[in-house]
Amino acid sequence: MINKDKYEAITNFLKICLSDKCILKKEINNLNTVMKLVEMTLKKPFAYQKLKYQTKVDLNTSIDIIYNFFTEINPNYGNQFLNILRETIEDNKYFVEFEKSDKNSYVDGKGKVYIYYNETLDDTYSIMHEIIHKFSTQKNQTSSIKKLLGEIPTITFEYLLEDYLLKKTSFKKDEILINKYNSLIANTDKCLEVFTEYNLIKMYQKNEKINDEIINKHLSIFDKKDLEYQTLNELLEPVIDKILDKKYLSFIILNRYIIAYITGIYLKNKIKIDKNLEELFTLINILGKNDITKEEDIKIINNLNLPFTYEDNIKITDENIKILKKGYLREISNYKNL
Repeated sequence: MINKDKYEAITNFLKICLSDKCILKKEINNLNTVMKLVEMTLKKPFAYQKLKYQTKVDLNTSIDIIYNFFTEINPNYGNQFLNILRETIEDNKYFVEFEKSDKNSYVDGKGKVYIYYNETLDDTYSIMHEIIHKFSTQKNQTSSIKKLLGEIPTITFEYLLEDYLLKKTSFKKDEILINKYNSLIANTDKCLEVFTEYNLIKMYQKNEKINDEIINKHLSIFDKKDLEYQTLNELLEPVIDKILDKKYLSFIILNRYIIAYITGIYLKNKIKIDKNLEELFTLINILGKNDITKEEDIKIINNLNLPFTYEDNIKITDENIKILKKGYLREISNYKNL
C-alpha cells in the first residue's frame, strides 16, 4: 500500500503538469498516439534477459568498421566521420572524447561526443549511434517534432549496421544480433513504463486525485492474469517514486525511443526492398537544421514515406498500425531463440 503523503505528492505533481498553463499538457496528444505502439508491443512483449557480448573487439577495429559502413552507405558520411574524429576545440582537445567505461555514450548540447567503450561489438553500434546524432547536432533545439523523431535515424542505422556486419565481417551471427535483441527488450521495458504513466495520468484526469480506492477501481477493469494488470500492480509505486524523485514524466523522453524502435524496423525493411536511403538522409538533414520554421519541418517530414504524419501532434492510422505490427511480429520471431 502506498502511503498517504506519496499520494498527495503525486496528485499535486500531476495537477501542475496537466494544468492548462503547462506545456506538458500538449504532450498528452502525442502520448495518446504512441499508446497505439505501446499496446501493439505489449500484446506480444519481448520480455527476456538482456545478453552480454563475449567477443573482444578493440576500439580501432570498431572505428574501422564504422568508417567502412558509412562509406558504403554514403561516402559523405565516411568523410564526415573522419572529420569529426579529427575535430578539435579549445586547448587542442578533440571534439570526440573516448573513455573505457560502462556508462552510456552521448552528445552534449554543444555537440561534443562522449564515447564510453568496453571493447566489444557493442562499441560499434554505440559509436555509430552517437555519430549519427552528431550529424544532426541541433536535433533537440528547435521544435517538438524534432524531439519526437530524433532517435529514428540512429536506431534505423543500428539495424542497417547489423545487416552490414552479417554480410561483411566474420563475427559470429549470435554476437552481431545481440544489439537488436537487447533493443527489443529495451523497447518492451520502455513500453511498460509508458503504459504505467499513461494509466496514472488517466486515473488523475478522471478523479483529480490518486489514492488506493481509485487505483483498485482502475485495476478492476483488467483481468488479473493479463500483463496490463500485472504491470500496474508491480510498477505503479516504483514509477510514482521515479516521477517524484526526477520531477518529470518519463513518457516525454521515452516516446521518441518507442517511435524509433518500431519505425526503425519499418524503414529497415523498406530500404531492404527498394535500396533507397534518401528519405533517411533527408530526415538526418532536417533534424540538424535550426534555421527553418516548424511549418517547413512538418511539410518536409509529411512528404517522406514514414508510417505517420504530423500536424499539431503525431498521427498513425489504423492501417499503418497493421503494417507496423506485421513488421514488429516478424522481427521478434527472428530473435526470440537467440
